[in-house]
Amino acid sequence: MSVNYKKLLDQLYSETKDFARLGKVADYIPALERISGDHFH
Repeated sequence: MSVNYKKLLDQLYSETKDFARLGKVADYIPALERISGDHFH
């Protein structure tokens, strides 16, 4: 049985994209602090 990762990720994105602006970047993790919070959109 194979997994269609593209379909799975597309579905996950579709179901969670409205929540992306509710949080904030995890600035306590140095590598994430340098990434824009808008990167997910």
